[in-house]
Amino acid sequence: MNPTRVTWAMIRRYPATTAIFIAVIAIAVALGIGISAQERALRQGSTAAADRFDLLVAAPGNPTEIVFNTVFLRPSAVQLMDPEIVSKALTDPRVEYAAPIGYGDNVQGLQVVGTIAQFVDRLSNGLGDGRMFEAAGEAVVGASVPFKIGDKLVPLHGSSAFADEEDGEDEHEGHHHYELTVVGHMKPTGNPWDRAVVVPIETLWNAHGLPNGHAEGDAKIGPPFDPARVPGLPAIVIKGQTVADMYGLRGEYKTPQSMAFFPAEVLLQIYDLLGNIRQVMSIMASVTQVLAFLAIFAGVVALMKLFETQFAVIRALGASRTYLFLSIWLFASAIVVTGVVLGVALGYAVAAYASNLLQRMSGVALTAAIGPDEVQLAVFGGVAGIVLATVPAALLYRRPVAAYLR
Repeated sequence: MNPTRVTWAMIRRYPATTAIFIAVIAIAVALGIGISAQERALRQGSTAAADRFDLLVAAPGNPTEIVFNTVFLRPSAVQLMDPEIVSKALTDPRVEYAAPIGYGDNVQGLQVVGTIAQFVDRLSNGLGDGRMFEAAGEAVVGASVPFKIGDKLVPLHGSSAFADEEDGEDEHEGHHHYELTVVGHMKPTGNPWDRAVVVPIETLWNAHGLPNGHAEGDAKIGPPFDPARVPGLPAIVIKGQTVADMYGLRGEYKTPQSMAFFPAEVLLQIYDLLGNIRQVMSIMASVTQVLAFLAIFAGVVALMKLFETQFAVIRALGASRTYLFLSIWLFASAIVVTGVVLGVALGYAVAAYASNLLQRMSGVALTAAIGPDEVQLAVFGGVAGIVLATVPAALLYRRPVAAYLR
């Protein structure tokens, strides 16, 4: 006799109950899969976003804040570096380039970031179309910015589109309104700079009434800068001539007046925190899976009582206890396997949706995928469920046929 026929008959007899059992397991599995896949997507996306920011030099403070300000374009009020430190870094002979980073204005909520053309070229690996800015009134926009080449932009002071309205002022202390012309589009970078309006650093210095790094009246932009006419800066991105130079520069600018660090150093600390959270959440997800399995199997035992008359007839016709055991075990295992498979698909869908949502919010390119960790988690859940499926089968296996007949 084929036990799968009895299993299929039970599924057809109670399809709604079976579907509920499968859904509970799928949700429990999806929780663990989604957490694992999303954590890895965040790790990979943030690493890729910071890849072109070789060495960051800033005033003493919180390195994490500087990374969020500079790499992820989440500006906050930070201390500016002393102009002497800035001029020294910008003119250091060991650097391939030293890119000053300035911010504080926005266009329709998009950050206006000041830097040099060489850093934009490295960040974007060349432009997608148009040309690089060549004057203080020109701008290159990120790949996700909707502005077209030739558009005229009027930035507002502050990091949001409502900064001026909130303050109730059209002008801020030391800030002058200015106009920008879009001359180029960057290629996609996979980081928040895809949603930035990038201008020569001199543009922001001029707008805030600061020395612009060049002689009075000189309209030149970019390096070399006049050390005597360089103002303070939130941060500088430095790329050394060699790896040895990079470590030497990091050590030299770790002083009471400045700090220097690789963004990866900060990201590792964030990853440690994410890893701890992921571990806790994964344990909770695993416990949830086990509890879901136990609840389902308790329901299976209760459901099987509805089939006692049928089981009695089957046993009276000569079916063995093993046949009955296999029929019930296959029913419970089918629920587990189907729930796990659907859980993997649901977990991936949830992670992909979360990644897409976070990408729109942060600008960091996130790609959720099912990897070895998720496969291992699903296999563990499936195997554990199949093993636990022997419990309701064994309980009914041990009952004598006379008990069914009564």
